[in-house]
Amino acid sequence: MPRNYLRNRGGWYYFRIRIPLDLLPFFEGRRELTKSLKTTLYNDAQSSLRSNLYRTERLFAQIRGGMMNNVEIRKLVSAYFTRHLDDSEDLLAEGSGVLGEDNDDGTNDALGGLDRNLTDLVEDLARGKYQAVAHVADAILEGAGITMDTGSHEYKVLCRETLKGAIAATKVQLARMRGDSAADASTASADASAVTPGNTPAPAKVEPVRLSAALAEFVKEHNASGRWRPKTREETEGVFRLLVGIVGDVDVAELDYKMLSSFRDSLIRFPSNHTKRPAYRGKTIPEIVAMTQIAKTSTPLSPSSINKHIVRTGAFLKWAMKRGYVAANYAEGLTILRKGKEKEQRDKYSTEDLLRLVQSPLVGFRETRPERFWLPLLGLYTGARLNELCQLHLEDIKEEGGVLCLDLNEEEEKTLKNEVSKRVVPIHSFLIELGFMEYVDGLRKRKIARLWPALKWKRGGYGDDFSKWYGRWNRKYVTTARKKVFHSLRANFTTTLLNAGVDDAVVSALIGHVGGSMTLDRYHKGFSVTILRDAVENLNFEIEDEIRKLPRLSP
Repeated sequence: MPRNYLRNRGGWYYFRIRIPLDLLPFFEGRRELTKSLKTTLYNDAQSSLRSNLYRTERLFAQIRGGMMNNVEIRKLVSAYFTRHLDDSEDLLAEGSGVLGEDNDDGTNDALGGLDRNLTDLVEDLARGKYQAVAHVADAILEGAGITMDTGSHEYKVLCRETLKGAIAATKVQLARMRGDSAADASTASADASAVTPGNTPAPAKVEPVRLSAALAEFVKEHNASGRWRPKTREETEGVFRLLVGIVGDVDVAELDYKMLSSFRDSLIRFPSNHTKRPAYRGKTIPEIVAMTQIAKTSTPLSPSSINKHIVRTGAFLKWAMKRGYVAANYAEGLTILRKGKEKEQRDKYSTEDLLRLVQSPLVGFRETRPERFWLPLLGLYTGARLNELCQLHLEDIKEEGGVLCLDLNEEEEKTLKNEVSKRVVPIHSFLIELGFMEYVDGLRKRKIARLWPALKWKRGGYGDDFSKWYGRWNRKYVTTARKKVFHSLRANFTTTLLNAGVDDAVVSALIGHVGGSMTLDRYHKGFSVTILRDAVENLNFEIEDEIRKLPRLSP
């Protein structure tokens, strides 16, 4: 890799490349491109250099290949639909299509068809589906004498602009057929001038797309897809409020690496839970940022929270690239390193910790708040996640092949982390010995649907209130170690089984993780419940005798 692509300034490395002479007119007087590689290490700089050089050379090639910009694409689409509406107006001038006493049912049918078509087009736009207008996009290109790769980014932008144009034109046509004289072709397009080979127009002034509007469009499309849970939408909107608050409601086209880097730097200093802290109450986000510039807050956002903001902003920018709003994903590479590996984020409980847990006044809740007694034991002996356990229904406790199991599924209002989280987990014989099934049968006799009727659904699921309670109980009676939490019970489950020699693929099946083997992941359809039961029965935490000493209250 040539060294002349690197520049060292003040110990920091930068990528630099001279703009070829034939491309200088496209870069408004700039003679070279530079970008900070955010490292002082030469080897790291060399590694980052390769990807930056590849992307830059690709950009140069696209420009030389006659890449159309978004303004030109919009002009093509505008010209097509202007002609289409002119033809429609000529038909109306012949006396057909306007509602009145002399019209037959044909016009009404046409209006109904247009209304239905408009609804379908709007839904396609929200979902990013362009199949319905692909033939129109092809006709636009053919009429202008332009060829375009149907797999290219430009073609996708063309299809999206064509879909927008079709929606606007349909609205105009509907209004005209109803006799609305205000309907005009100009509402369907910003500029009717066409683009033809060898006659590329000068860039026209385009109405800016505000960041807040683009973010709202992103949220609307993804929410309409049905893949987002309410919590996902709420968290994403919170991320975007912070983004707009820090960088401002700028034109999306103004976003660049410098602006996103500054956003990341502000996040590093931004206080966690700022809406709940008296010092920031009533303050705007820019005011809070200014306050953190003066005095570093003692409780900033965690690295994982910062990365969540960067990743979700990056997802928006990828979407914005496909729609021609921005040229690149400027959030790429801005996530920060987390301290420690993922497996070190939660420590498992020691035997002494577990003894303190079961020796705490936990048993006193067995009658009054049974979830507080049973959920820690279920977490320890099933390895299930807290929300998976908190949302269980009575019908999820079932027998398969003579083995009592928890059926973890997404039926009704239940949600799981991912597809592989759907699974059955055998109920350990020790839990049955303690009377878990007696508790279940008691609820069935009372015709109660949910396993923990006292738990109510909150923004984060049925586990929100219990999680807060357990956190306080854990700190009071068990441990003050920050990394030992309810999720640590899952770590105890996994570690104990692996130490007992249980195959890691079986352990992955029990805890709802993708296994490490591609063969298993793709082709293995699940272990028999007998194998899973035999694996679970390997659990022994050296606290069982102490639990047996607990008072046996009637469930």
